Amino acid sequence: MRPMTIGLLVVLMLSLLAGWWFQNFESVEQTRWVGYSGEASYNQFYAAEALLREQGIESDSQATLTPASWLPATSDTIVVASSASLSTPTQINELLGWVFSGGHLVVLPPMDDSDSDWLRDAFGMAFVELEDPEFAEDTSADADGEDDSPDADVDYLLQLGSTRYRIELTDAADATLSDDEGVVIARRGVQDGVITLVGSEYYFANGQLNEDDHARLLLDIVAGYYDSGMVWFIYSADFDSLFEMLWDNFPRAVSLFLLLLLAWILSSLPRFGPPLADSPPERRSVTEHVRAAGLFDWRSGRAEGLARSAIDALLHDAEYRHPGIGRLSPEKQAKRLAAITGMSADSVLQALMLRDEDNPRQFTQHMKTLQTTRDRL
Repeated sequence: MRPMTIGLLVVLMLSLLAGWWFQNFESVEQTRWVGYSGEASYNQFYAAEALLREQGIESDSQATLTPASWLPATSDTIVVASSASLSTPTQINELLGWVFSGGHLVVLPPMDDSDSDWLRDAFGMAFVELEDPEFAEDTSADADGEDDSPDADVDYLLQLGSTRYRIELTDAADATLSDDEGVVIARRGVQDGVITLVGSEYYFANGQLNEDDHARLLLDIVAGYYDSGMVWFIYSADFDSLFEMLWDNFPRAVSLFLLLLLAWILSSLPRFGPPLADSPPERRSVTEHVRAAGLFDWRSGRAEGLARSAIDALLHDAEYRHPGIGRLSPEKQAKRLAAITGMSADSVLQALMLRDEDNPRQFTQHMKTLQTTRDRL
């Protein structure tokens, strides 16, 4: 079966399937939650930025943090999750130098499989994941804090059900916030800077910031006990793939494309049965090639060469059949050829003489005379 026949059958089948589909189904509107739009769709700290701006605190965000190539001023605050990108010695040393020089680093739990050994080695604090799987059933609870500030109110209502990590301390911290499972938040001054560990990244996320005391906790961390400059949020966005975006926005177009792709693959498969014989190539006659070459010479202004070739061919045949003609003058050649062929001596002489002023009609007549004379030898 030919590929074109297979393709037509597939198109017919798809057309019937599409007709049945639109006959039995119709588009309906649905109201469903599709997530945040704009920057909030990929920046989980967008609401936190807006809150700080309303409070008169400058804030901004970035997708990633690479300390070796960029770090803000040492008067600023960075809010970032512990990740593999901060586990190389070069990145860690750059970040530690920034903290020791006066920066405020707020570290959230790791978003991947990276460990927090560098935090333990540098600051004596590290994240420890809870082993009890029942903790996720908790909804919210009070967390009590210990702080050196005399007038600080450190009782917070937090969503502890989403707090999978607690903080392990090797030495006493300047301030901590704890529950029955352990330390939830810890802060410690190191040389000229400050390091703060927070047990959950969801406290400051868009959907959780307005819950319980999460907004108050954010303000206390970045501005309550630390006179900071600008606050930088590193949101570590994980963007959807191109196919997921196309499927979410154009599912019908994607389905049609996949069906057409399948049909093309099927049509490209090896054919069944004996192959059809190819038609023989079209071959042109020698006369047609000669005619085309002469026409090309005439249009290219090379008619003299074409006429000289015809004259040489005539004299060659005449010499072969009647020796001695080639040594005669043109006038005697014309008379001798006219006597042999019965042609007019004047017309044969005019054909043998080359003249550039001949018009196309005269040139054609001379060529015809040469060919007729040659045929009558």
